[in-house]
Amino acid sequence: MIKVSNIEEAYKKLNEHYFGGSLPDVMIYFRSEGKINHTIKIVHIEDKDNNKKVQYELPMSVDVLYKGADTVIANLLHMMVHIYCNELGLQDTSNNGRYHNSIFKEQAERVDLEIKDRDSVVGYECTYPTEALSKVIRELGLDEGLNVTDEKTGGVDPNSITKIKPKQYVRKYVCIGCGDSVRSTKEVNIICAKCNLPMLEEQ
Repeated sequence: MIKVSNIEEAYKKLNEHYFGGSLPDVMIYFRSEGKINHTIKIVHIEDKDNNKKVQYELPMSVDVLYKGADTVIANLLHMMVHIYCNELGLQDTSNNGRYHNSIFKEQAERVDLEIKDRDSVVGYECTYPTEALSKVIRELGLDEGLNVTDEKTGGVDPNSITKIKPKQYVRKYVCIGCGDSVRSTKEVNIICAKCNLPMLEEQ
């Protein structure tokens, strides 16, 4: 059974191997949409002491999990490159994160991803595992638990993948007039009843 913990363990090992352990912890979850999407989400959250910090949400498409360890790891590594660039302040995409530029290409190839060509719309988005990456995957034991097959058909058993919904984060909304605040687990448009002014999400 493929679990989020399998992907989390792979993230930690890849972080050490390719990024020297410099990447922050992330929240990884599986989503059921069919489209493969290399999108990370950056969420600003508060800890119990009201200190703000950045939390990366990293979705893994269930469709990707059907394609074997090398593709799973290549997809994960693609998104780790985005996190690495964001942490260093490198602009690796444009057009709202859709177009992958030469900075992304350079960093992706540095971690043994292959980019075969450039698309006029998404740039260097399409990444593939190289032989070097496949070797690293075996050496680090990342293929264990990520190659799940149906014994009868030889293909991946969809029932072997555990789907988990992402956790909800609490957002804080503050009145621009009196400063009163409320918290919500989702994005809302609200007005302060006292001031009749909008309450904005605190960043």
